[in-house]
Amino acid sequence: MLDYRIPLELTKYLASKERNYIPWLSFFSSLPALVHVIGRTQYNGIFQQYIISIIKPLYDELGTSEKPGESQNDKLLRSFIIKIACSNNYEPCLEWAKQKYQEWMASPEPDKVNPIPFDFRETVQCSAIKAGGQKEWEFLWQRTLYPLISPVNLKLAYLTLGCTREPWLINSYLEKSLDGSIAIQNIQYIWKSIAHPVGLNVGFEFLRTDWDRIYDSYQHIFGNIKSIFEDFLSKLSTKTDLEDLTVFYRNHKENLYPVSSLILSVVDRLKWRIYWTQSHMETIVTWLLQNITK
Repeated sequence: MLDYRIPLELTKYLASKERNYIPWLSFFSSLPALVHVIGRTQYNGIFQQYIISIIKPLYDELGTSEKPGESQNDKLLRSFIIKIACSNNYEPCLEWAKQKYQEWMASPEPDKVNPIPFDFRETVQCSAIKAGGQKEWEFLWQRTLYPLISPVNLKLAYLTLGCTREPWLINSYLEKSLDGSIAIQNIQYIWKSIAHPVGLNVGFEFLRTDWDRIYDSYQHIFGNIKSIFEDFLSKLSTKTDLEDLTVFYRNHKENLYPVSSLILSVVDRLKWRIYWTQSHMETIVTWLLQNITK
């Protein structure tokens, strides 16, 4: 109901005054809907640039290592700010993440010894996979094959393998979800992991092309079918997506009928994002351009 310039102006306070974890968490918890729309437009760069500008002072102050006697607030805030910095491609954060990942890759027993602190593993693994190539991806994939890997680390590996921006690796990952390489109960993590701009394009094409195979493989565990719609397709945001989704439903109406309510939910959300883009994108972009260097 408010003009977007009002809450955006409030973000300036975070950069200049706020050192408490809760307000930072509150702000970024409200951003995903905005991120999913802007992330697939030409404006994503300036949006990330603004986010980096407001978190940089805290990132530089807190660093990447725990300090003696620091408060629990600062520990939580450091982990959170690092996650935001790396996800928005802040170069010092990405370099730190790649270095930590290389230390793990250099371990003589990587399945047993992981030098990355657990609080940072998701951020480090995702950032290294995103910035790396086949070598980094294959290293993490091999860890999922270790029979004694903990359920927590296995889930984390599946969720971060999808961070790659290499289309062929994403396709390879999706193929593994169909050929028995991944336990059926873990398939949901694969679709959730590729819900980023590159993954949406590649994954949606894979879905439209191979739906019959996917349905045959997943149909006995409804959670996997549900994940495709709630964790993946629900992130679509453009008119082209809506057109492709309509054709997809028309071509596979028979075996999509049981999940028609999920499709309707995706369509409603997609239409809202298209409306939102038409109504608010110009206001936000104008504000960002006016404030990006301030």
